[in-house]
Amino acid sequence: MSNHLQGRASRYLAQHAENPVDWYPWSELPFRRAASEGKPLLVSIGYSSCHWCHVMAHESFEDAEVARILNESFVAIKVDKEELPDVDGFYMEFLTQLTGRGGWPLNVFVNPNRAPFYGITYLPRGELAELLPYVAQEYARHEEIRTQRIDRLFAVGRMTEEQIRARLDGIALPAASHAAGPQFPQGLYLTFALRRGERTMVQNELVNLVTKGLFDHVEGGWFRYAVDPDFQIPHFEKMLYDQAALLLLCAEARPIAPRMCDYAVHKTVGWLEERMRLPSGLYGSATDADTAEGEGAYYTMEECADAEEQVLFRREECGLHEGRFQPWIDLDLWARMGERAEEIVRRHRALRAQRLLPGLDTKAVVSWNCFLGYDLLRCAEAAADPSLADMAERLYRSIERLTRGGVAHVVYGEKPLSGEAYLEDWASLLLFTAARPDSGASARRSSEELLAEIRKRFFSGELLFHTTERPFESLSLWQDAPVPSGGAMLLTALLELGRPEADGLARLAIAEVAAANPAFFGLWCGALDRAYGGERR
Repeated sequence: MSNHLQGRASRYLAQHAENPVDWYPWSELPFRRAASEGKPLLVSIGYSSCHWCHVMAHESFEDAEVARILNESFVAIKVDKEELPDVDGFYMEFLTQLTGRGGWPLNVFVNPNRAPFYGITYLPRGELAELLPYVAQEYARHEEIRTQRIDRLFAVGRMTEEQIRARLDGIALPAASHAAGPQFPQGLYLTFALRRGERTMVQNELVNLVTKGLFDHVEGGWFRYAVDPDFQIPHFEKMLYDQAALLLLCAEARPIAPRMCDYAVHKTVGWLEERMRLPSGLYGSATDADTAEGEGAYYTMEECADAEEQVLFRREECGLHEGRFQPWIDLDLWARMGERAEEIVRRHRALRAQRLLPGLDTKAVVSWNCFLGYDLLRCAEAAADPSLADMAERLYRSIERLTRGGVAHVVYGEKPLSGEAYLEDWASLLLFTAARPDSGASARRSSEELLAEIRKRFFSGELLFHTTERPFESLSLWQDAPVPSGGAMLLTALLELGRPEADGLARLAIAEVAAANPAFFGLWCGALDRAYGGERR
C-alpha cells in the first residue's frame, strides 16, 4: 500500500511511503481536505537518522489498526524537519511550552488553520491507539479548537548600544552541567566561553568530547550525544551540523589543547571525506544509529586483541552497550605508539567492514555545508594546514555551482529543492564567501550581491526575519543550538567583511535573551562581543 509520499526525494518521507497511514507531504492540499471534511490533522515531524522515529514508525505507523484510526478521523502529514526547519521549530516551541520538553518524533495535532492544540513525542502503540480517538472527540466537541488561528508574528526589535553593552557585561557563563540524562555537545557555546577566557572549563569539556565515547576513535566524527553523564555511551547517529560546530571549537581551542584538537580534526575530516561526501561535492546530513544488526552494532567492539590494545582504548573505563564496549582513547599512549596505534585502528576498521554499514541521508543542507566550509577555513588557519583550506575550497566551488540559480535550503543530487527561502542558507553562504582568502573584486562583488538579496528577502523595515513564511517565525530560529542561527551567521559575516554596522544588525534586541541564555546563543554572543568592544580573551 502506498500513500502521497511516493516519489519524494526526502529519505525520511520515503521511509514512510509504504505505511498504511495515508500520509501527505506538507502542502496546501491536506489542509484543504481537513477543512472540507471537518477533521483535525496530525503533523508528524522527524528525520531519517532519528532512532525513536524509526521505533514509532515500526510500532504504530506500520500497524493496521493505528492506520485505520488515523485515516478515518484525521488527515496525516509527514514532515522532514531538515527540509522545513521553520515548521519544525514552530511546533517544537509549542510542544515545549505545553509539556516542558521536546524531541523527535514530534507529533502535533493542528486544525486546518495550522494552529496546534495538542502534541506528543514518542508514544508506544497502545497508548497512541487510545489517545487518537480522544483527540478526535475533543476536536469535534470544542469549536474554539476548530477555529483557532495562528495570530502572532514573532519579531525582534532594537536596543541601544548602551543597553547591549550592559547585557554583554552581565553575561554569566555557567559551567557545563552533567546531570543525569543526555549530554549534548555545546560547540558554539564552548567557543564563546573560550573567547571569554574560560580555558579550564573548555579544556575539561574537550576531554569529554574528544577522548571518551562521544567520539568515534576508529573512523572519526562525533556522535549526536552521550546518553550518560560520564560520556561512556553515545546515541550513535552522526549529524553534519555537530561536526561543523565542534570543528570550530577545535580551531579556537587548538592553542590550549593542540593534541586533542589535532587528533579530532584529522580523524573527523577523514571520516567526512570518506563517508559523508556526496558525488555533488557537498556533504550528506546524517548517518543512522541503527542497522538491521541493532543500534550501535556497527561501532561497538566485542574484544581487544591484547593488553596494549585494552590500555589504548581504556577498556576498564569505557562503557558497555548491548554487551559490547564503546572505546575511549588514551591520547598519550596514542602518541607514543605511533604506527602501532594506526595498525590497531586499521584492524578494527577491517572488522567494521564485515558489518552492515549505517545508512547515509544524502540530503545536502546548504547552510550546514556552508558553515562546515567556514569552520574548515578556521581549522586550516589554526593549524596552518593547506589541505584543510583545499577541502574548504572544493566545497565552496560545489556550493557555488549548485546555487547559481538561487540559494536553496536542500540539494538532492544535483537538484536544489525549490520552495521556501531561509536566512540560514543565504547568511551561511555569505559567511563562507567572506571568510575565503580570496578578497579580490570578484569576491567582494559576490558578497555585496548576497547581502543585497538578504536585505530584500529577510528584512522588513527594521525587522529581521529568518524565513519568508512569516507565521512560522519563532524564537527557535534565532537560537544557536544545535545549529547556528541565520541571524548570528549574518552578523558574523558582516564582521568578517568589516561592516558590523550594516543594517543595524548588532543592535537587535536578541541581545537581551542571548545574554541571559548564552548556552543556546553562543554564536550570537560571540558576534555581539566582537561588535561591541572586541572579543574578551
